[in-house]
Amino acid sequence: MKIIKNKNYRERNGVLSLFIRFLGVDIAVLLRNSFSFLKNTGIRRERLNRLKQWDYQTLIKDKEYWYKAFKRSIITSNDKAAFIMMEAFYNCIPDKVRDHEIEENDILIVCVEKNELIRMNKFLEHYRKIGGHVKFLIVDNDSDDGTFEMLKEQPDVILYTVKETYNSKRKTAWTNYVIAEAGLHRWYLVVDSDEFLEYEEMENLPLSEYVKELQQKKMIAVKAVMLEMYPKGIIGSKEIAIDHFREEYIYYDEADSYSYDPDINQVGGGFLERVFGEVNAIRTKVPLFYVSDNRFMLGSHHIYPLYDDIKAPFELILQHYKFLPGDEGHIREAVRTGVYANGSRLYKKYIKLFEGETGISVYCEKSHKWEGKNSVKEFKNSIRGENR
Repeated sequence: MKIIKNKNYRERNGVLSLFIRFLGVDIAVLLRNSFSFLKNTGIRRERLNRLKQWDYQTLIKDKEYWYKAFKRSIITSNDKAAFIMMEAFYNCIPDKVRDHEIEENDILIVCVEKNELIRMNKFLEHYRKIGGHVKFLIVDNDSDDGTFEMLKEQPDVILYTVKETYNSKRKTAWTNYVIAEAGLHRWYLVVDSDEFLEYEEMENLPLSEYVKELQQKKMIAVKAVMLEMYPKGIIGSKEIAIDHFREEYIYYDEADSYSYDPDINQVGGGFLERVFGEVNAIRTKVPLFYVSDNRFMLGSHHIYPLYDDIKAPFELILQHYKFLPGDEGHIREAVRTGVYANGSRLYKKYIKLFEGETGISVYCEKSHKWEGKNSVKEFKNSIRGENR
């Protein structure tokens, strides 16, 4: 894995990066927050007033926790997207349609989805197999393909529905809202319907037991590398049986094709750089974390506070199944509506995989076949090598 210096990040957060490099994460964040507090004071005051009004009107569980966490985020950051997410948290609330008792030792798996019947069946199968004591908190965004009806029949799914139009900020708000309802001081795994978790000990250690080991090590969050999975043949080929996509999409780009920025503990490049030219695309998430101490989902790829995000060790892989047969329509709709990040900019590149009469194969000399724990170890060792 090649080491990089993320120029775009440094242009936006140069002071923070400099402090992290020479003073460490905790002191760096403290100093950055001091500078940030003095900047855009009027905007912060207005946002804090609006937050107070929303908090006054809400009846959510542990409302003081969420108010304090969001307040701290507003004070220490001028992130407009985060503030829009907070507004949706209070004003764009999912309705619970099916409940189940949550036990103390349950790991809660959170997912927001729409029209993902095939993926969701595989999703539930995978996480039940690896989970141990797990339950699912799923927000269905007005599906009309049978997904909602299927989920209503599941004995371990706490199901929510929301009809408002999807965007990335609302998605994060819905995720935080169902976490707020389920409660503090427990572990959550936040994943999309096309993301399948892998970790090195998975064959012999259920997720609920794995989390106990994390607790014994005093860990509160762990990071994952996102790996785009693809077949050896044509992307999205109709010859691939859609309900067997995990048996066909078994290749990924080797660790050496990815890049690592040690200052922000972040992986980029890889498949998205090779196929789409996305040099700085973030290929990391913090999907598994313990909710306490003002911690919440800041966006699809990050948690708050920042130092928890940066310090989280890489222990996980998320196999990402983005380009399945039948996905062309979804990608074209994302391009048309622009509801994903930056006006669905990446989706405008994704659609190229489905254009042309013969289709496209992305298999190359850098492609490796998935080998379970050995593939997880490949990435963990590669990142740790750059951290020496």
